Amino acid sequence: VLEAFLHRTFVISNKIDGVSELVKHNYNGYLVEKNNNYDYFNLLDYCENNKKIKKIMLDRSLKITSRYDRISFLQSYIKLIKQFHI
Repeated sequence: VLEAFLHRTFVISNKIDGVSELVKHNYNGYLVEKNNNYDYFNLLDYCENNKKIKKIMLDRSLKITSRYDRISFLQSYIKLIKQFHI
């Protein structure tokens, strides 16, 4: 999901743990219950026909990736380790 966000690819996924922590339904993507093909199709169609909404959601998704930036993560991790260094 993070890689999809980073490459500005729209995410429509099953509502499962892990994914639902990153994808907020109707905010930066869509979550579907139990492989509901009807919902998948309708959401995909909706996104393709509403480019403005799609762009807004993709912009929101990209912001989430900054929380998982490798350099930021490593800097935070090093800081944490230094706190426990005796």
